[in-house]
Order: sequence, then structure tokens, then C-alpha cells
Amino acid sequence: MKARFVFEEVRFNFDKQPPYKRYQVKPGLSGPRTRNPKKNGYGGGLTPQEIEIRDRYEQKVRAIKDDIDSLEEEKTDLENELRNLQEPSFDLSEVEEFDAEVMQKYGFNALDILNSGIPDEEKISAIDRLNPEKDFGKREFENLLHNYNYYHPEEPDSELVEKIEKRIRAIENIIKERDGMIDRLENKIYNLENY
Repeated sequence: MKARFVFEEVRFNFDKQPPYKRYQVKPGLSGPRTRNPKKNGYGGGLTPQEIEIRDRYEQKVRAIKDDIDSLEEEKTDLENELRNLQEPSFDLSEVEEFDAEVMQKYGFNALDILNSGIPDEEKISAIDRLNPEKDFGKREFENLLHNYNYYHPEEPDSELVEKIEKRIRAIENIIKERDGMIDRLENKIYNLENY
């Protein structure tokens, strides 16, 4: 086929922005991002490299979520341990009932002897001397001391409580950090799939 004219003038319209420039990043402040029509069903979709990157990000997100779950379980265990240390697992009425049984069975001063700071062996012999005509036996007194220690626990170790609280705070900070990592990765996945 032969050309009709020897010289044909080709004109380009540079007044309007070329269509490929819509997806280029512009410096400075910009408006809302426009979606790439070639992704998500309009064209070829994601390239194999983009799919590989997206799968890697999703795998990282799953690993971080598993890590967060294990941290939350550890935090719950520590909170329960702290609660058990600080709060008794029985009612005050149970303590009063135990104290009344001790006074009724062993004598009025038996509770004072148990509350004193003397060693356990001396407590047992002092309570035994309160009622010399009744022989309760050593095993009975050992059970009494065990029950007394259950209903009247010592103050929790302040260093242990502080250590548990410090670990709980550290876990909370780690969880916040991991949540931020998940947000950033999910943002990258969203941008990769849409822009």
C-alpha cells in the first residue's frame, strides 16, 4: 500500500495528562489514590512476583497472630496467678466458721496461740496443754496447722508480685507492637492488591 501523501503531520496532544501518568506518584500532597483498573478483575490481576510478595506478607501476618495468641494466654495465666496471690480463694464467712470451730474444739485461747508468731512445734504443744484431759494426737494438730495456714495465708512476696506485674506490662507492650506490625503488613497487602 502506498502512502497518499508524501508528508503527513503527526500531532500529539500534550495538553491533557497521558493515561499512564494517573498511576505515577506525584511529589507533595496529593488527593485520594485512584485504583489501578488492571488489578482485581479488570485485567491480568497480580503478577507472579506480586502474588509471591502478598503470600509472604500473609504468612508473616498469620505467624504474628499466632504469637499474639500465645502472649495473650501467658498474660491471662500471669493475671490469674497474681489474683490468686493477692485475693483469697475463700469467703470471709468460711474463715469465721473455721475460727469458731478451733475455739470450740481446742479451747478459747487456741486461736490466740495460732495467731502468735511462735514456731509450729511450740504452737502444737501449747494447744495440747490447753486441754490436757483430751488427747488429739499429733496428726490432728498437723491438720489444724495446715488448715490454719490455708485460711490465714501470709502476705504475698512483694518481689514476686512486682515481677509478675512487670512481665504483664512487658507482654502488653509486645502485643501493641505486634498489632502495629499486623496493621502495616495488611496495609501493604491492600496496596499491593489495589494500586
